[in-house]
Amino acid sequence: MGRGSSFLAVLRGTSYQWAGMTLTQRANEKRRLHRLPYCSGGYMNDKYTIALPVFDEWLSSVVAPSGPALRDLGLRAVSPESRLSERQALEQFARYFKSEMHYDNVQYYANGHDNNCVGFLFTSSALDMCTDGQKSMPTRCMGGCCFRKIKDTWVLCWVWIHPFARKQGLLQKYWNCYFLETFGDFAIETPLSPSMESFLQKQQSKHRLVRLGSA
Repeated sequence: MGRGSSFLAVLRGTSYQWAGMTLTQRANEKRRLHRLPYCSGGYMNDKYTIALPVFDEWLSSVVAPSGPALRDLGLRAVSPESRLSERQALEQFARYFKSEMHYDNVQYYANGHDNNCVGFLFTSSALDMCTDGQKSMPTRCMGGCCFRKIKDTWVLCWVWIHPFARKQGLLQKYWNCYFLETFGDFAIETPLSPSMESFLQKQQSKHRLVRLGSA
């Protein structure tokens, strides 16, 4: 049985036990399963595991600056003043980006966040993580990105989204409803992944490609 089949068997075996579990027990079991190795397409190995950050409370989002999309976007801004746990979640995604792109360096560190950097966590409700007596909806972070101001230009340095959440229009929503209006004609750091190249080809906006340093 392959790794994927083994993982599926674990999920199926656990599902039979959930009927007799409390909400807290189910949430704890799902947290454990989220830390199992994920492998798809051969680009990940045994050293690459995905553990999505979950916060016990609802993380408020930025709001679209204008237009009919004036709503909670599921986009949590991360600044130098943000609490350490949120900056660490963003660093976690930067490390996943490094591993998937086979870079040598991590492009964001929680303790190195300065005023020329703006990060974002891509969030969703974590209803499955609710526990008995939960007072607020938990928040699961599905990915993140980072902009850095270089001289007078904002540069999108990296974007990473969990494989299960890709191709669902998340980045397009953030792009149209917030990034373009907030950062204007921002540049994009290269090299680009094939999926990012494909995404940019579909955009009406044009962005200068820049190389800030060796990966």
